[in-house]
Amino acid sequence: MNSRIIFLPTVVLSNLVLFLWWYFRAGDFIFIIGAVVLLNLVLARWLNSHNNDWWSFALLPIISTLSALAYILIISNANLVLAIIIGLYIVLIIYWRLIFRYIFRHSFYKPFSLERFFYYFSFLMLFLFSAAAYGIKTFLNVPLWQLVIAFFIFQIILTYLWSWTNKLDLKIVWPYSLALIVMITELFLAVNLLPLNFNISAFVIASSWHGLSFLATEHISGRLSYRRSRFIISLIVIIWLAVLITARWF
Repeated sequence: MNSRIIFLPTVVLSNLVLFLWWYFRAGDFIFIIGAVVLLNLVLARWLNSHNNDWWSFALLPIISTLSALAYILIISNANLVLAIIIGLYIVLIIYWRLIFRYIFRHSFYKPFSLERFFYYFSFLMLFLFSAAAYGIKTFLNVPLWQLVIAFFIFQIILTYLWSWTNKLDLKIVWPYSLALIVMITELFLAVNLLPLNFNISAFVIASSWHGLSFLATEHISGRLSYRRSRFIISLIVIIWLAVLITARWF
């Protein structure tokens, strides 16, 4: 029997088991992390074992699940926890279905679907991770330097996914990647000094990365004009001002 036939049912059932374990036994934190990493590596290898970059397909579900898991640690609303778990479960099924079509059913794959998926989902991943980092620092008094290291590593993975998903040449993209990593990490440190709610701080970080990565993609592809870049930067600033003015400062 062709193993491709059972791939998507396996994704649905294995993730269902994992998320039920997560919901009912949240104390098994380390084991859940190990299971997340192992499961997604197995799924990626199953789909794309003939290419050397097969492991790249596993990175997005791994870091998105870990970001959500970290965020859940700092919230107490049971309904929100359940919503995050169900939402992430649905999104990961959509992701693996998209990858399956991209590799095996290319006639059903809509061009640039994976790029658009990453473009929108990367905002949520960075928001959850940043909010978790600020929340953990506030509630658990974790040293800032440890969180900066974790954030820096997360940025490296996220920036790699940005270049890999958009099929950008490493020789061309590395200065942009380095600039993104350094700028957002410095912003992470700067926002930490503001007396903001951790969700507001995370929104500033995620929206900044979202805008800067879009500008970098457009510049590399040669589609970026002065008028367009000014519009994107102005839009980000307006969103920042709207959020900061209405934010609850403490």
